[in-house]
Amino acid sequence: MTRAWVALVLLTSVAAANSDRVAIDAIVQFRHRVVSSSNDMSDIEAKLKPVMKKMSAKLAVGVVRTLNRGFERKYKKGIEFYRGICSCLAAGGGRGISTLYRRYKAEGKRHDLRLEIVKALGACGDTRALSTIMKMVHDKTDEVAAAAIQGSASYNTVDEKTRKNVAKILVQTYVKTESKAAGKGRTTKERVRLDLLKEPLQNALTAYCNGEKFTNGAAWSSWLRENITQSWKK
Repeated sequence: MTRAWVALVLLTSVAAANSDRVAIDAIVQFRHRVVSSSNDMSDIEAKLKPVMKKMSAKLAVGVVRTLNRGFERKYKKGIEFYRGICSCLAAGGGRGISTLYRRYKAEGKRHDLRLEIVKALGACGDTRALSTIMKMVHDKTDEVAAAAIQGSASYNTVDEKTRKNVAKILVQTYVKTESKAAGKGRTTKERVRLDLLKEPLQNALTAYCNGEKFTNGAAWSSWLRENITQSWKK
């Protein structure tokens, strides 16, 4: 083993140790904060987010588990507190993302929390979140579905195959939503859903489809059929 390699290993170990110390300090603060009357997560979030992917694997398991417990109703925290938890977990790579998705599925009636989960996944910049976000575009709550669609647009730099698959899902969602809003059995609720989802759908499709712009699902569907086998290189 060369001296350079030894030095690199030592530096890496020191960096990991430093990240662990920061994470431990932040999570201790969190455990005190969660049982207090304060809903402020800003100081904890500022410490924890930068080290979520840098701390040791064993510590990360404990940190994610502790953060997830902060969602429990018994603590009676506010939406600002949940927003901070979501942001930290979304910064935690695959483990944090999967934890948020399980929480999303478990909280069917807490629409405000599920909305914060979707927003955090859309903003985290980790492409591993995209497949999870695409499961949320069909959410029955209009605001949550709209946030998922808008959030998906943040990942339009993924590989071409993924971009095409995302575009397919978005176009299918657009067509289905329009169809329900225009059908004989349509309701005010279905028209309201279309109004809320239309702009995010158009923005996301434009982002994924090299700047193309159309005003309805049928036009997007036609374009997609004609171009799905073509190159979408930017």
